[in-house]
Amino acid sequence: MLEKIKRKILNRGAYWISYAKLIPILQKDLRGTIIMDCGANRGEIAELFAKTGAEIYAFEPDPLAFRLLKNRFSGNASVHCIQKAVWIEPGSIDLYLHPDQDGNNADFTVSSSLVKEKKNVSQQHKIEIEAIDLIDFIRQQKKRISILKMDIEGAEIEILQRLIAEKLYQRIELILVETHETKIPEQVEPLKAIKKTLQDQQIHNIKLNWI
Repeated sequence: MLEKIKRKILNRGAYWISYAKLIPILQKDLRGTIIMDCGANRGEIAELFAKTGAEIYAFEPDPLAFRLLKNRFSGNASVHCIQKAVWIEPGSIDLYLHPDQDGNNADFTVSSSLVKEKKNVSQQHKIEIEAIDLIDFIRQQKKRISILKMDIEGAEIEILQRLIAEKLYQRIELILVETHETKIPEQVEPLKAIKKTLQDQQIHNIKLNWI
């Protein structure tokens, strides 16, 4: 019970921090553009994005979180809810869940990850889900992409590497990324390399640890 209460408090705190940081963006008129919310969870941030008038693609692989996401935007044609993980290739992949996650409480779904080494998931508590190649998805878009938000619990490293190597970040006005090296120590060094690349190449539209 204590863990559930703690998780709920942390989730609400993260939401309000995100909201405060997004205020300048939420005041913009982004009609005619696309926002990609990767790791949309239950759709609280996607709901804020939708107020800008942009077309929203909300990706969420966790079945419990996705059910709530889809219900939130039922009847809203500008928000496309997609029950898939974003990754560097399409296909079936394992999604590792928090040890305390069950079929009724969605609070722990924020921890669900493609990375089995993540400290707050269980390698035994997993499900098979579908993934898309986010790089290909970005290439297919005809409209301007105003925002790409990635809070994908460790899967962001490989995607960032490709976005930078293939210069696809140039097609996106702003990229907001939450990194997870504190829960995945193996990602500390790759993240340092990404930060160095951003600095060396003067890439300013990729914002790491935005919350």
